[in-house]
Amino acid sequence: MASIRIPQSTIPSFIDLLKIDETIFNLVIDFLNDIPLGKTPKEINNSLPENLKNDKRIKSIIELAFSLNMVKVDYDETENKFYDEVCISAMENEKLSAELTTEEEKNKLKKRVASLLEIRNLYLSAKTIMLGAEFGNLFHDVKSITDIRPVFNKEGNNVATLIVNHQLKIIYHGDSEHHELFLNLDKKDLKKLSRVIKRALDKEEAISERLKATGFELTFINK
Repeated sequence: MASIRIPQSTIPSFIDLLKIDETIFNLVIDFLNDIPLGKTPKEINNSLPENLKNDKRIKSIIELAFSLNMVKVDYDETENKFYDEVCISAMENEKLSAELTTEEEKNKLKKRVASLLEIRNLYLSAKTIMLGAEFGNLFHDVKSITDIRPVFNKEGNNVATLIVNHQLKIIYHGDSEHHELFLNLDKKDLKKLSRVIKRALDKEEAISERLKATGFELTFINK
């Protein structure tokens, strides 16, 4: 029995990997070899060329490849042993095993799994995203809500003035679920927030420019 557990939900992707035409598979490998670092499976699938983008099997295979590379990041044994463990575990599934009726088909699957796991940028993208996620809370989305509120006189029968109110809604991921944080801000708060964000962007730009001279590549996650 393999030490790596393959989720049942990925078995259809293994079958797609086995069944897809060799020419198309080679085109997928060529495409993945050229992807920029730090891209998520969704971003990779969205950038598929016209001759591949309408094939759902390809998107399934790319998601499988990314998932396997994320497991590979924390695997301590040799690459060849990892390939074998993945295939052995997948073949323990009855549905996939039924598709592998010959040694030729089993070897074909092993070879294709190895091809997906030997793509340098795919592995580094998986590792980059995993490292970027090693924090307690991860930013997901943000919204700004602005409204005008009346201030009534003492008697409550007339509007004395109006105030502008800003509310910042931050959505973040933590403890395996999404959370929402609401902050009330005034104009001064918004200007301070804007300055802090601009300073962070300037720092990243300065680091990027300095790294160009050293030959190192700065990877932007979800840019």
